[in-house]
Amino acid sequence: MQHADLTTSRPAMRRPALTAGLLLAGGLLLFILLAYSGYRSLQTVEHETLMRSRASIGLLHAGTVLSALKDIETGQRGYVLTGDEHYLGPFLAGRDALVPAFSALRAVATPSHATDLDALWALVLGRMELAQRNIDARRTEGAYTARFRALLDQGRTVMDEIRTRFDEVDAGLREEIVHRDKRLLELKRNAVMWAVVLTASGVVLIVIAYLLLQREQARRR
Repeated sequence: MQHADLTTSRPAMRRPALTAGLLLAGGLLLFILLAYSGYRSLQTVEHETLMRSRASIGLLHAGTVLSALKDIETGQRGYVLTGDEHYLGPFLAGRDALVPAFSALRAVATPSHATDLDALWALVLGRMELAQRNIDARRTEGAYTARFRALLDQGRTVMDEIRTRFDEVDAGLREEIVHRDKRLLELKRNAVMWAVVLTASGVVLIVIAYLLLQREQARRR
């Protein structure tokens, strides 16, 4: 009878050890999940930071393009009105800076802005062609006339439309920056929350497993 009691008591003696082992495994699994969650969060934060940086750089390039267009506008208008070659300096500088600046803007733009930039570039090319035509006409025809005033008014109308399009691009880029800032803040909050939850849960499981093992060891003594 005594031998039978010892045999039937062995599963009961194994039960706390098994429970403690499962708790330890659960705690380790939670720490593994914590590491993976941190890795994924870091990747997402890097992506959002990159997209925000691209939007910020896009704002700078958009400003450069608009500044070059203003130089083209000012230079051709000054030359048409006065015939002074000195005014062609800003025109030539703006023309040379325009293509690289717009290419840089296009390189950092998101696919959602590609169509808007294509339409904007068509207007920019039209404005450059009109400015060059005004300058060539002033050189060949001489003094400023009413026809030149009409050409300048036409160029100003195109330039106003370009400014409106640039305002839309600027607003879109700023909205992108705000969106990325909110997303980054949300990611950081979620990362902290999951780090606290997973760490606390893992520690609790490991502590409970340790206490179970200590109690079982004391019982066996």
